Amino acid sequence: MPWFLRRSPLLTSVPLEGTDTVPGLRTLERLRMAELLHAPPEAAPPVRGGAFRAFRSFRGGGGGTAVAAPAAGDWQRCYQRYRGPFIEQLGVDELQQAPKNWDVFWKGSDKGQLAAAYNLPASIAVLRERIEENLVTFLPNYLRVAAGVLLATFYLRPRALLGAAAVLYSMYRSAAIAYRRQQQEAAAAAAAANRGVPARQTRTVAAAAAAGEGEAAADPNEQVVTAALTVVTWLLVAYTRCLPILLLGCAASLVAVLLHCALRRSPSELRLKGRQLLGFTWQQVLGREPAPPGYDPRALLRELAAEARVAAARSWRQGCRYCRYYALTAMDRVQAVFSRQ
Repeated sequence: MPWFLRRSPLLTSVPLEGTDTVPGLRTLERLRMAELLHAPPEAAPPVRGGAFRAFRSFRGGGGGTAVAAPAAGDWQRCYQRYRGPFIEQLGVDELQQAPKNWDVFWKGSDKGQLAAAYNLPASIAVLRERIEENLVTFLPNYLRVAAGVLLATFYLRPRALLGAAAVLYSMYRSAAIAYRRQQQEAAAAAAAANRGVPARQTRTVAAAAAAGEGEAAADPNEQVVTAALTVVTWLLVAYTRCLPILLLGCAASLVAVLLHCALRRSPSELRLKGRQLLGFTWQQVLGREPAPPGYDPRALLRELAAEARVAAARSWRQGCRYCRYYALTAMDRVQAVFSRQ
């Protein structure tokens, strides 16, 4: 077992590009990307940001045109209409934007009908595209909806608001302290660079200078206040039992946002003039109206069930690998202990 660990690409002595006998992490990433893109390894250059961004290569033609279904695991960027921005491209500026018109958010347009703005996606590819586009387009609205659902769950236990407020204040104070230290490190790094300090020493000099400035400028009782605040916060959390309400509220908010993202027709769908079927009306889902020839409203459920089985099998295999690894590691440790005796 130690021989296998010495040949691991996660070992600190193995460079990212690898050695003659051990492949590095970048080599493994290129091989994985080549496998996902169905291309030879030499034709798959490394992509900054990981293989997740490489899935965008599967985006097809214009709006309403059909593209071939990708292989299993290649679904993330098989988009036919939506061209971005994507979720990983969002920043703080998008979070601070004002919400869109609520009539557009709920009904699709100022004069639209509520029932016409929602339908069941025709396939899992449409479902994923719709979720990402709606979430990116109406992110400020979804944040307010999630906050409203979270606050509504506190009706079950109103005193849990006190514990939640203490947790929120403690998190805000920790974030403010971390941000202040980051600013001090940035200023110290800039000053060190101006003095001609080598680049490999800039970070160490900046951290030391920031630590010195922080100790000089910080309140002498800041550590005492932090410790007392932590104790009080946990006492309030235990007294008000706010953690179950917080978990319930977060789960309900997530379900509400995902349901709206999945069932609301995205802006590109509302503008689409092609003949490709993107969703089924509720009358077709309930069987009161016939579905178009060759389409089945229950196909999405079958695809979701298949994806769930694949994800469960993958998780099971990964869990078995971890259990086997930890079992072999424990056996090696036991053997090492007995060998010393």
